[in-house]
Amino acid sequence: MVTDACVPISRLAECIKETQRDLAETGLMGPMLGHVGDGNFHLVLLLDPGNDAEIEMGMGFCDRLASRAISMGGTCTGAEVPSLARAHRGTPSPMVDAHVLLYH
Repeated sequence: MVTDACVPISRLAECIKETQRDLAETGLMGPMLGHVGDGNFHLVLLLDPGNDAEIEMGMGFCDRLASRAISMGGTCTGAEVPSLARAHRGTPSPMVDAHVLLYH
């Protein structure tokens, strides 16, 4: 599962720290990368596609990340990933524009 978030540079460190804390609290694994010169960063959540509970946990994480970015004056609608939030299961997400890809 790939995420995409962008915040103003002045809020970037705060957003990354909160996102790292959120990731640690979920117990999920996912490297973070980005082109942070423009405030944009991504996580690649390493999920078992056969584990529905883990997928749900990942979706919750993505929803929180999207909300976090928006609350900091940013967006969850960057350029790299098509907007597919929860569309794979037909369940609407509160963050319809959250950029999420599920590989399964």
